[in-house]
Amino acid sequence: RRKLDDDFARDDDDDDRDDDKVNKGEKIKKKETTKVAIVVNNLGATSQLEMAVFSAACLDACRAAGLEVARRLDGTLVTSIDAHGASLSLLRLDDDDDDRILDLLDAPCDS
Repeated sequence: RRKLDDDFARDDDDDDRDDDKVNKGEKIKKKETTKVAIVVNNLGATSQLEMAVFSAACLDACRAAGLEVARRLDGTLVTSIDAHGASLSLLRLDDDDDDRILDLLDAPCDS
């Protein structure tokens, strides 16, 4: 196992990784309702129809898991040389910071 430490150096001797919880399929501890923002990213060569189906399925899966989706961002945001596929990112929103984070997600930007 490898862990990327604060200095971005490889440390092969450190086995203190939390990703075992993810690999074992443990569920996220959540409150009664957990707010999230999701980002559905087209890797570059996936059709708009396929992305619409994937995005809707992601939204349905979040709702079925009891998650409240406060924002959904869809698009071709981070590509991989026109790779066919998609990625999904979830951001858990805390009650204390959710308005600030949503304002940042909604802010205009140039790229």
